[in-house]
Amino acid sequence: MIAFDAVDKPRSVIRWLSKSAGARLLSQIASEESEITHATLDKFPQTLHLNHVRQTLVHTGVLPERDEYLDRIDPWLDTLVSSHPEERAQLVRAYARWHVLRRARSRASRRTFTSDAGRRARTMIRVALEWLTWLDDIDRKLADVRQDEIDQWLTANPTRRGYMIDGFVAWAKGRRLMEGGTIPSYPKGEPACFLDDDQRWQQLKRCLDDDGVALTGRVAGALVLLFGQSPTRLIHLSAAHVEQQGEHTFLQLDERPVLLPPKLAKIVIKLRDTGRPSSVLGRAHPGTHWLFASVTPGRPLSIAGLRRRLDELGIRTRPARNAAMMALATDLPAAVLADLFGLHIVTAVRWVKYAKRDWAAYVAERATEANGNSAGSRAVDNPTVGSQQLRESRSTVPR
Repeated sequence: MIAFDAVDKPRSVIRWLSKSAGARLLSQIASEESEITHATLDKFPQTLHLNHVRQTLVHTGVLPERDEYLDRIDPWLDTLVSSHPEERAQLVRAYARWHVLRRARSRASRRTFTSDAGRRARTMIRVALEWLTWLDDIDRKLADVRQDEIDQWLTANPTRRGYMIDGFVAWAKGRRLMEGGTIPSYPKGEPACFLDDDQRWQQLKRCLDDDGVALTGRVAGALVLLFGQSPTRLIHLSAAHVEQQGEHTFLQLDERPVLLPPKLAKIVIKLRDTGRPSSVLGRAHPGTHWLFASVTPGRPLSIAGLRRRLDELGIRTRPARNAAMMALATDLPAAVLADLFGLHIVTAVRWVKYAKRDWAAYVAERATEANGNSAGSRAVDNPTVGSQQLRESRSTVPR
């Protein structure tokens, strides 16, 4: 109640208490005789309303912070296996807790455990359960699995998701629950889906210039189209990542701040200075000033929420990111790409190789046209940000 006393609009609280499903759930939780803890909340169905209430209690100090995307997995796991035969359920629980979650906790101790990391962990567990169910369907015991069964599975499930049984197979073999068979590496394809240059610049111009579009979507869209940033990385940006030095504005996407073009700097600063939590409790107890704030107190916008805002602008994340990375890799060496945009150096080198090959193919095509008396030209200069400006990002800010 102390938290509610601090809000700027008491009527908003009254409306929330009288009409919100979250408020009804909070009342139900409060009626429990036991102390309110995370374990208490884990006993309730894990819905969006419960997640919102939990984070509200964390944000106002009623509950301690926890690795939310990691700690949600245990109660989710119990629900997942509850309808399966006990032997299968026990095996999946053991794999989840001693392999998937153990590694996840190790990762969480070193860096932020994101919603994408949580989604991947749940997918690994789901795929293991589907694999064991499939083995039962073909009347094959785990101990009797050989390469033939693995090949059958991969033929029927040739996606990256299907290949995610590799974790379970390695774990089971390490505990001598199965003997034969290996999982080949998933074949890595080259990026194939690209936004063409005209579409990319049209969308970028709209993000930079159209004041009729919500600022959150404009800033996110520009950062995807210009710097190839993922929604996963964007949602963790806070006001502290934006720095002004005289006439220059920098955005820290990784260890090295990036110098922003003037038009992009203008809308980033506007979002930083005008954005605020939309919930009354979030405004009363601000916490971290997220650049992309959500309605949940103390939390940034979800990845799905940010993707919806990009979808509303017609920006498909994967083609837009691929086009941006190809343009950047054409101008910049791998070390600069990795330094500025948080890429692993191997990934950065791969992008530079793609870009060089693409450029070589273009030159060969134009040479053929020239020999055939055909005229053609290609605009390779980026009208908004170029290699010189990005290199300045490395020299303007001291290490």
